[in-house]
Amino acid sequence: MLTVSISYHAKKDLHEIFSLLQGTATDNGWKVSLKDRKNDVYIVHEKSKQQLIFSFANHLSFEQYQQIHRLITSIQHYIEGTVDDSNSLLGYLADGRGAYIVTNWNEWAHFIMSAKLKSLEGRKVSVYDDKETELASGLLLDYKLDEAGCIYECTLITSFGERTFRNQHLHIESTNEW
Repeated sequence: MLTVSISYHAKKDLHEIFSLLQGTATDNGWKVSLKDRKNDVYIVHEKSKQQLIFSFANHLSFEQYQQIHRLITSIQHYIEGTVDDSNSLLGYLADGRGAYIVTNWNEWAHFIMSAKLKSLEGRKVSVYDDKETELASGLLLDYKLDEAGCIYECTLITSFGERTFRNQHLHIESTNEW
C-alpha cells in the first residue's frame, strides 16, 4: 500500500468535502471508490494529529492514479494542508528524481502520457470526453498535452476525413483494431 498524509491547521468541516466527493464514512475516516469500483482509497482522520492519511494500492492504472492525485490535491487545497507523499513513489523521471502522487506529478504524468500516445500514433483509437462519451474513432494523427499530461486536443483520420477534437480532458483508448 502507498500512503500520503495531509497535515492541516484550519478548522474546516471535513465531512462537507467528503460528502461532495461521494465518500463513504467508516469508523475512523472515509472510503472513496475509484471509477473501476474494484479499488478504493482509504482516508483515516487522525484528529489528535490534525492529519488525513490516504492509503491506496500500488498496482493501479495510470487513470486510477490520476483520480487519486485529483482527490488528494483537491482536499489539500480545501483544507489548506501540507502534503507528505514520501511513501507514494510511483516511478522515476528521466533525470532520476522520484515521481510521487503529488511531488513531481506533472512531469511524470506528462512523460507517461506522451509515451502512451506516441505508441498509439497511426493506430485506430476512440476518443472520449470527460463524461466518457465517445466522440469519434479513427487513426490517431496528432495530440496536444497540457503541463499535467492531460490531453486537450487530438486529430484523427476518420471515415469523414481529418477531424480535430478539443476538450479540457480528452481520453484516448486503443480499439485494438487495425
